[in-house]
Amino acid sequence: MFTDLKNSSNSIAIGKFGEKFVENYLIRCLGWEVIDRNVRSPYGEIDIVAKTGTTFVFVEVKTRRSDRFGAPLEALCNAQLIRLVHQAEGYAARLSRDIAQHVCLDVVGLRIHRNVVVDIQHVRIYPD
Repeated sequence: MFTDLKNSSNSIAIGKFGEKFVENYLIRCLGWEVIDRNVRSPYGEIDIVAKTGTTFVFVEVKTRRSDRFGAPLEALCNAQLIRLVHQAEGYAARLSRDIAQHVCLDVVGLRIHRNVVVDIQHVRIYPD
């Protein structure tokens, strides 16, 4: 199901592994519907757009092999948070003006070791 990462130091492969894992987690564990992936905008990319009930959830995925450069959730800086808000606003505006009150931003941090997710943290950053 997932790419073999045992010998990979490629951060793109590690990121894609994490995004696919989180997509499955959202669908299978939380029962959410994933409606879009890797949505590009002038502000960057939204990893996953999901829907639960009437709420649209924009999900940023952070995957790390170790804490050498900080924990996965620590990788989200203020500038990236601002970009995520702009990305979500733009996406929501394209869908409908009415969904603005039904939008959330989540971050999911993963630690992996030898193709196994050893830690997952799912945090709602907006609204808190």
